[in-house]
Amino acid sequence: MNRKFTLGNIGTLTLNFKAGFLALVFMIASAYAMPAEAFRGRKAPDPERIIANLTRELGLSETQADQVRPIIENQVEQRKSIFEKYSSQGRDGRQAMRGEMETLRSETKTQMASVLTDEQMAKYEAFQEQRRQKKGSRGQRGKRQNF
Repeated sequence: MNRKFTLGNIGTLTLNFKAGFLALVFMIASAYAMPAEAFRGRKAPDPERIIANLTRELGLSETQADQVRPIIENQVEQRKSIFEKYSSQGRDGRQAMRGEMETLRSETKTQMASVLTDEQMAKYEAFQEQRRQKKGSRGQRGKRQNF
């Protein structure tokens, strides 16, 4: 099959190149517009899932689950806010983010202690420590446990 280049073919090639280039620009712009968690392929923690896990693992009563709900919901919102605040600031942002996250963990622990029994609190702290160790050993990658 003999194909001849004509001026019409060059115009079509130019048009296809422009369309491809615009599609590439759009994809890059869309990636920058996504929240950082979505871009990394992570879903934000689901408060109801966390509460269900806590109820199952710690044996929360219905009253305790109702008292824990606003604590967990607040923590999830705060974590999301802190992450978004520092996610684009590089190394300095990560250091500041770690500090704020540690403060949030401490506040959450204090609030949880006011709801949980001593036995439940010991289990909660053990789960948190296990989660931190597991997270650190994987380089902070892998499946998260939300409780």
